[in-house]
Amino acid sequence: MNLRDIINFVRLRLKDSRGKDINRLWKDWELAVYATDAEAELARRLYLLNDSDTIGYITIDGTSGQISTVTVSGVAVIGSPVAYAVSAENTAAVLAAAITAYASAPKYRARAVGNRVFVRAVPKTGYPASGYVLAATTTTLTRQQRH
Repeated sequence: MNLRDIINFVRLRLKDSRGKDINRLWKDWELAVYATDAEAELARRLYLLNDSDTIGYITIDGTSGQISTVTVSGVAVIGSPVAYAVSAENTAAVLAAAITAYASAPKYRARAVGNRVFVRAVPKTGYPASGYVLAATTTTLTRQQRH
């Protein structure tokens, strides 16, 4: 489905498909702007596009245990272990908060989406010289990571 198909579909739903563009309630350019904005917002909310500062993500799976360490290129990004907190989703939220609150150099921030924790570099706080390596160690909890 391309932009023209989307505009035609919306026109049918709005019952605004008759006549020339100048006589219609919604102009083609207006519908194109709304469709483009919606696509960008969806991609942002679902993390479909990575910003240049995105390191990767950690997926939390399991029912007990703790995340002992999280490092980015050898730099610790949590100060103390994060224990399992009721569910994988809650544990991810606690881990994201721990990463964001920790004063590492360079600085990193994180956001939990479901049971995933997306780790990002804070711009202008320094970057590793040879790329990023995201690593996490756990006790009992299983984890997957992507970088």
